Amino acid sequence: PVAVKSTLPDPQRQSWPMGDVLPATPVPKEIDAAKLRAAIAAAFKPETGHTAAFVVTWRGQLVGERYGKGITATTPLESWSMGKSISATLIGILMQRGVYDLWQKAPIPEWQQPGDRRAEIRIADILRMSSGIRIRAPLDPDYQDNGTYPDHTYLYTGGVNTFHYAATRPQQWPPNTVGRYRNTDPVLINYLVRLGVEKSGEEYLSFPQRALFDKVGGRTMVLETDAFGNFLTQGYELGSGRDWARLGNLY
Repeated sequence: PVAVKSTLPDPQRQSWPMGDVLPATPVPKEIDAAKLRAAIAAAFKPETGHTAAFVVTWRGQLVGERYGKGITATTPLESWSMGKSISATLIGILMQRGVYDLWQKAPIPEWQQPGDRRAEIRIADILRMSSGIRIRAPLDPDYQDNGTYPDHTYLYTGGVNTFHYAATRPQQWPPNTVGRYRNTDPVLINYLVRLGVEKSGEEYLSFPQRALFDKVGGRTMVLETDAFGNFLTQGYELGSGRDWARLGNLY
């Protein structure tokens, strides 16, 4: 375990978005306050939807928010596949630093043997979920539940080195020909993030906080790992409603 500490000061002493201090001014005049309130109320109906948090920003300013029972503005909430955007952002940071190029062939170690067709897969192909790597995923149009556990879910629960598992799946289609919503490709992006961070001599487990969350005011993000310390941000990550809004504003 590695203690991951934010370098940000007390959020109660910083204005939004780098902190939690909100302006005393009312909703901007360009916004219909009644419609805003109605939209926020609609997000919590029906109650069986169990909405936990709803945060509204306008031109970067936080103009409305509401939370479910027992939830506060700092409660970390499971995001599931919203974490895939974190994976894409982290590798984007490495591209900005010159560690990777979007169109280069992905340097996955398991693919570097002579004659391995997977060596032709580009990072862009993986980001677009068109690597062509084969796994069984429930969202595939030809998926059939034959009683075996789907790889798409196994990448959360298998207790294996998820990076190695994803990297050793066979090729099903040539890259950039068929797109499928499969967890394999986000896991491979996470693999590239770890390889790039460690190649640069940085500490992997605190990299997301230092390189991303500290830059946008995020203090509550918790990224889960597998048993081998690999981030599972294809869907196992938590953050407050406000921190997800901060990421939304970044995008």
